[in-house]
Amino acid sequence: MHCREHSGGHLIQSDWGLCTMCFHERVDRIIGRNHLYKESIILVKAWCYYESGTLGSHVLLLSTYALDVLVL
Repeated sequence: MHCREHSGGHLIQSDWGLCTMCFHERVDRIIGRNHLYKESIILVKAWCYYESGTLGSHVLLLSTYALDVLVL
């Protein structure tokens, strides 16, 4: 799966989620260790959403993409 781009260099919106999923899958395979990367993202997202209240870009808080980058 390759992410396609428009002439302006922007990803096609419908493919963005699929490209993100492929990126996370590649990183998870590189790191290995029984899906440590994916489990870390799930754990940190759950903590940010339920405990610290810092997750939710729709209310001007931390976006899930920014959180993924921080975990990486």
